[in-house]
Amino acid sequence: MKLKKIVTILFLMILCITLRAQSAHLRLDSLFNNINQDGELSGAVLVMDSSKVVYERYFGYEDSQKKRKIHQPTRFELAYCK
Repeated sequence: MKLKKIVTILFLMILCITLRAQSAHLRLDSLFNNINQDGELSGAVLVMDSSKVVYERYFGYEDSQKKRKIHQPTRFELAYCK
């Protein structure tokens, strides 16, 4: 009987963690969909928590002719301002 309680508690804990992660993903998706309503957002979004990818999504196009969508291996020119 005690083992059954422990297994049930562990199952519920794992379920809560999973639902929480899905909820965060849905909230982030909703946020970026609202920001990108006009389709002008261009770039990559990566959110990590403790070395685990929580959210990863790409917006926009690599080229000005809007033929190639941004995806994981897309390279960006970055600048550093001090």
